Amino acid sequence: MSASSKKKLRKEQQALQMTEKQLKEQKEAKKTKIYTIAFVTAMAIILVAFLGSIVYNRLDETGFFARHDTVLEVNDHDINAVELNYFYIDAISNQYNAWYSEYQNSTPYMLTMYGLDIYKPLNQSYYDTEGKVTWADMFANQAVQDAIEIYTLYDAAKAEGHKLTEEEKQNVEEILHNIEHSAIDGGFASLGEYLTYMYGNGARKSSYRDYLNVLALANSYRNAHTEALSYGEADYTAYLAEHPNDYSNFSYTVYQLRVSDFYQGGTKDEATGTTTYSDEEKAAAEAACKAAADSIAAAKPTNAESLNAAIASLSIYQNASSEGSEGSSVPTATVNEDVAFAYLSTYYKDWLGDASRKSGDFTIVPITEKAEDGTDTGKVTGYYAVIFDGRDDFMEDTVTIRHILVDFEGGTVTNGVTTYTDAEKQATKQKAEEILAQFNATGKTEDEFAAMVEANTDDGGSMYNGGLYSHVLEGQMVDGFNDWIFDAKRNPGDCEIVETEFGYHLIYFVEKDELNYRDYMVDSTLRTEATQAWLKEKVDATKVGERDISKLDLDFTIAPSSAY
Repeated sequence: MSASSKKKLRKEQQALQMTEKQLKEQKEAKKTKIYTIAFVTAMAIILVAFLGSIVYNRLDETGFFARHDTVLEVNDHDINAVELNYFYIDAISNQYNAWYSEYQNSTPYMLTMYGLDIYKPLNQSYYDTEGKVTWADMFANQAVQDAIEIYTLYDAAKAEGHKLTEEEKQNVEEILHNIEHSAIDGGFASLGEYLTYMYGNGARKSSYRDYLNVLALANSYRNAHTEALSYGEADYTAYLAEHPNDYSNFSYTVYQLRVSDFYQGGTKDEATGTTTYSDEEKAAAEAACKAAADSIAAAKPTNAESLNAAIASLSIYQNASSEGSEGSSVPTATVNEDVAFAYLSTYYKDWLGDASRKSGDFTIVPITEKAEDGTDTGKVTGYYAVIFDGRDDFMEDTVTIRHILVDFEGGTVTNGVTTYTDAEKQATKQKAEEILAQFNATGKTEDEFAAMVEANTDDGGSMYNGGLYSHVLEGQMVDGFNDWIFDAKRNPGDCEIVETEFGYHLIYFVEKDELNYRDYMVDSTLRTEATQAWLKEKVDATKVGERDISKLDLDFTIAPSSAY
């Protein structure tokens, strides 16, 4: 994580400051003249306190106190600062990685949307708008909640005799091995040094392994509960009856008329540059906007083209050019495709979501003013002209596959585009064919294919899950890949090499999924909601004692050191 570099830099700076401080004190001590027994006695007392401070600092640097101070009690577990810091730093890392993936490291967007300045310590950046809760507080509280849930599940698993499978145990060791390998490749002397670098003083390979084992058992137990739940068509139908639009995307065309666009006259304040309008002028604008909305409605548009024609015919645009300068051109409607119901405007979402809606349906919706408390004042400030273009209910079939990607090597970059010679492609294909030959020499089962993935694939997204991609929709994968997995002749167990722009894929076809994509999403929601209710009941019964987040790395800074 990029925060690691900043974290190390900060710790090195703190260590340097401490060294300078001690050197200064030593120099001052050499200058001191001791003339009286009283002064000697006083200095002895100070020296004892000073030596005690040195011992404390050394103990603190080794993580002694972090490993022995209980900061959270969950049932019979006394969780120390190091253990809780694992949850804390991982909570930060997981959230940041999610944002990085979603916004492509758009720092200004994160700051605008969430008020998080990744260049400031988390305890100096506020999570709430009132400036009372810092991001450090938020992540620390998340760490506490995560720890409570994990240890609750861990204890329940122990009590019910749930154990990790050999594969799950091996996964923990593989995680440790992969982290250690990456750490050494990154210049660290050992995994322990990396863990200290990442999680602070006191972090050790042994305690981190314990942390991973607790996580593994808790999550294994939770997953086993979730997988044991059973739902069928009647459950999906009942859920969809209560949530008819939650699993659909909508396509529509919309244009907004604003009363303010029809203001005429007014009195301009030359000092401020603002223009005010009389009640009569406002009333005239409201009437003109309503007339424009009625004019568009009378045109009965059924698509973007006819709606734009109706807009262009409005009197206020008669002297505007379709290619005029900014502010004088004729506006056009906005075409929106595949928008989830939750993201539709509250003004017209119910109209779009009506089950009887057909492509080409049109409506005019008043836009009303909202009071500070969110209530509708009834005052019309404009109108939406909306055309229903269609909806996608995700009734498509999906497939599950596994694959191994062999990247092209070499290549020539021209204007940002990489091309490969026939020889380079052939070399890559030969590697893929060798892997296929290895697989064909086995029993050619799905498990045997999955076991070969990690050592052979260049796809980081599926390297550690056996190359698995579940419930893939048609069109979701790159051309070539998509065509092969959705070929009507495809059967479970089929395994072939397919070329795409990324390289050669060795694809193993697992199955055509039993559920269509919508039912799969509903099934997942039902399982998630039921599991959350089950977990809440267990957590509510958990005994939680004192908690102290002050010993966590609250001044952690996410930004990479290169920003400084």
